[in-house]
Amino acid sequence: MKVSVLVPVYGVEKYIARCAESLFGQTFKDIEYIFVDDCTRDRSMEVLQEVLDRYPERKEHVWIIKQEHNRGVGAARQRGLDEAKTPYVMFVDSDDYMPVDAVEKLYNRIVETDTDIVDGSYQEVSHDKVLRTVHPVTYGSIAYVKILLCHNILSNQIWGRLYKRSLFTGAHFSFAEGVDYGEDFYMVTRLLANGSRSWINDVVYCYRNDNNSSYTNNLSEKNVLSGLKSCYEVSDYFLTEVVGLDYIFTLNFNMIHGLRLARENGLDMNSIKWFYSSYQPDHWIFVMLKKMFLSKRIPVQISVFLLKVVRRIYLWQIRKS
Repeated sequence: MKVSVLVPVYGVEKYIARCAESLFGQTFKDIEYIFVDDCTRDRSMEVLQEVLDRYPERKEHVWIIKQEHNRGVGAARQRGLDEAKTPYVMFVDSDDYMPVDAVEKLYNRIVETDTDIVDGSYQEVSHDKVLRTVHPVTYGSIAYVKILLCHNILSNQIWGRLYKRSLFTGAHFSFAEGVDYGEDFYMVTRLLANGSRSWINDVVYCYRNDNNSSYTNNLSEKNVLSGLKSCYEVSDYFLTEVVGLDYIFTLNFNMIHGLRLARENGLDMNSIKWFYSSYQPDHWIFVMLKKMFLSKRIPVQISVFLLKVVRRIYLWQIRKS
């Protein structure tokens, strides 16, 4: 087998049939499938087995692993990654699906270019209607990562890409348990900062945004705290592990984004101040933004507006250079 497709499963009874059909129907044959049951409480696993019964040629290459208890999507992805044995891996969310030739096209490109990462276009879909098609980013690696660190500009998805497994194992990258909102950002920024990348324009993934139970559509206090942890972990990694000064200034946008996330979603102010007590900005504009976001007297909308203005100027400089 050459490619491992890693799929965490939890609460997707309505969606997993289409996902599994798109995976088992791939034109590329050298695939092993690793489904990680994160103790789902619905019929997701039964539906998966029903679909698998229709693809007997795939059965000997399908592995279903059950977590001891519900640990979240990050831990489920890591469990799949730990079990993978192939040279290449890709992640698929169990409420999404792919065109049947997606793996074949991604595999051909990554072999042709000998890069660590290859991605393609993806479609955002809702109730079987395509809302938009997003094409791959063509920026250089440093500019790409800087823009990701600014948040809410480019998609930071881990799905829709094929990776050399050695990119994870060689650098000992692993998903952080407890980071289930912001987990893609947590991992993708690391991967892009350390790996070479190529792309194709073909659509290789269909991202469903009509699953109201997904993390993206449920910003509970737990998820907000997960997002804050993701921002902190990313900044800590770049400050301690990435050689050079390319990202130092940009990391302030990452940390201020966490403040914005917390304030816009009503996190308790004492919790926010405790979380941000160790963040000491080294530029006056971020000192001011931190004070504004931590002030109860300043409406959060004003702080967000100023952040967007500063970010827009910075992004203009990146794209110009």
